[in-house]
Amino acid sequence: MSLKREIGGGVPCLPEGVTVQQAYRDFIQFLYESGRDWFLSTTYDDDAWERLKDDLVLVFAIPNGWGIPNQHIMRDAVRAAQIPHSDVRFISEAEAAVHYALQHSRDRDWLQVGTCFVVTDAGGSTIDSTMYTCTQTAPRLMLKEAAASLCTKIGAIFVDCEMEKRLKRRLRGMDELPEILSNLIFSFERDAKRRFNGAQETLLLSSGNFALKERGFMKGKLAVTKDELKDAFSLPIIALISQCESLVESPGGPPSVRNIHGTLLL
Repeated sequence: MSLKREIGGGVPCLPEGVTVQQAYRDFIQFLYESGRDWFLSTTYDDDAWERLKDDLVLVFAIPNGWGIPNQHIMRDAVRAAQIPHSDVRFISEAEAAVHYALQHSRDRDWLQVGTCFVVTDAGGSTIDSTMYTCTQTAPRLMLKEAAASLCTKIGAIFVDCEMEKRLKRRLRGMDELPEILSNLIFSFERDAKRRFNGAQETLLLSSGNFALKERGFMKGKLAVTKDELKDAFSLPIIALISQCESLVESPGGPPSVRNIHGTLLL
């Protein structure tokens, strides 16, 4: 079965009457207002915001697979959010990850002019991989894509979706299942998914109901096995490996591989 068919339909639709642009509008408005409030609360110059707000630049890190139509949706959402005098710019998540890693890395000697490397940004909704060649390190870093970048919609949220499907099958017919399931997935996302390293035989998920004892629950907690956890991670890991192999085997490779982890395991 193809990977595309395996993951189809894994993410729920938006609520009825809510468009993608409206969702982005509200989210961008929230980010803008939160950023403004933080600036005002941490800056002693009371007039600084009024002086600087007309020079605002919004930089969005976007998946490799997003093209001009997707960028138009974001620009329209910024206008709909009524953010004044905003200059909107875009950078790929993979390139942003390179700059972040270099900023926080203790070892920068590996990156020289001519170095070819792969960046894999395993994020919340997509896995993005890009192969770059370094063309300049000073006075500023310049990178050139050595092969077409790859983007697969199968990030960390699909791990949650897969675990939810398995728990639904396992607990089918229980009373108050929606609430119990919601608490179990919250516990998985917040704790078990982050701690799982492939070695633990079992991890516990909390239902939020201490009295639950049926269907394998003990004091409100349900054990999930190593095999169940591995299965939940399997499709994103397959996609990640496939992307890296495709780029390494492309005409521009083989590169020196640098993996930059995003939120696949979070």
